[in-house]
Amino acid sequence: MSPGHPPPRPPRPGGRRAVRADIGAHEPKPPADPDSPLAFSMEGYPQQPPSPLITRFWAPGWNSVQSLNKFQSEVGGALAGGDPGTRLLDPDPDGDAAYTTEIPAPFQRRAGEMLVVPLHHIFGSDELSAAAPAVAQRSPGPYAALNPGDAQDLGVQEGEYVEIELDGAVYQLPAHLTAGMTAGVVGVPMGVGSLQGVDIPAWSPCRRV
Repeated sequence: MSPGHPPPRPPRPGGRRAVRADIGAHEPKPPADPDSPLAFSMEGYPQQPPSPLITRFWAPGWNSVQSLNKFQSEVGGALAGGDPGTRLLDPDPDGDAAYTTEIPAPFQRRAGEMLVVPLHHIFGSDELSAAAPAVAQRSPGPYAALNPGDAQDLGVQEGEYVEIELDGAVYQLPAHLTAGMTAGVVGVPMGVGSLQGVDIPAWSPCRRV
């Protein structure tokens, strides 16, 4: 990608050649942008960055650590472009990594309440893109995802409405039964409809309407 030009989209996913396997093995070049003097390139900026600014080793056509050689003056030698400088912050060898020892306790249900958690969707969960009509058409409507066992306890069937309370507001949502939900947890689509801006995860009563 030429300097100063924003990428048109994230890097292409793997298996892209298989998409055109019925046409040919050759991958066509990215489409030209007639509105810019710069050029798109899915392989990134081809030039080598200054050594102090290198955050990762990657080069087109090279696999894994092989690309490291492209950044060195010789194989196993110093970085091309000079010494990157002195490391200012070193990890404390006697430091306590609390995240490896302070493991949260397993989830515990509460009597009369369920834990409301967000469910993210490809379309609709982003607060900006959800405002686009084309994206909104593909977004799911509000719903409450329930474990089938919880739905049976509440006496609700697929599509029947349940009621939850979040931030002092009451929401009536159609039930969607899915075995992937943990018992005692109800999932709602993030950022969809009236659920935009709700503060979750949060505990809430859940009852049949």
